[in-house]
Amino acid sequence: MQNEYESEEWSRMGYLHPGQEQGARRLAELELQYRIVKEGYFLNVCCGDGQGMEWFHSYANRRYGVDKSFDLLAKARKRQPGLQWIQADVTGHLPFENEWAAAVLCECCLSMFGEKKQFVLGELKRILKKDGLLLVADLEWEEGIQLESFSLLHEEQHPEWVKEFAARWLWENGTLPSCCSGTGKSKRLPGYFLAVYRR
Repeated sequence: MQNEYESEEWSRMGYLHPGQEQGARRLAELELQYRIVKEGYFLNVCCGDGQGMEWFHSYANRRYGVDKSFDLLAKARKRQPGLQWIQADVTGHLPFENEWAAAVLCECCLSMFGEKKQFVLGELKRILKKDGLLLVADLEWEEGIQLESFSLLHEEQHPEWVKEFAARWLWENGTLPSCCSGTGKSKRLPGYFLAVYRR
């Protein structure tokens, strides 16, 4: 069964996350501002069709994207054929060495890992070099996202991006996407934040 993020409805939205390219572009600016690790690779976790990678030019061909979707990775390879695209389930063991990456980008994915979130964060910490950066753009429900063992360097709140994304989706498809539909008794839209953490 096709998941929502591989659907034609999602593809019609253009960029696959709230904030469109603003979020990735802003995280790329912050990555340059806070970077102290000069050697290493850049990894985009749950990279989808690879749009988020386009703003991290300074890593050139040292950019890797990982996603479990064969179809989205095919689009990524077509979009940027010179980069490395790997099919893998990020809730399992990531196929990278310890202290391999200088920076890791997680756009709109940590909030979806549920009980596997802490395992994924452990894997991200394992592959990040000491003082490497974890760049996060994500939905934020009432509990927020706790990142133990990472130091928060910068955070911004952008709830307006979710409202814009939800309104566009509702206009195009007649319903809200599942990521914006609320959980339990909560019918409100989630917040949205950008953050930079250091390992």
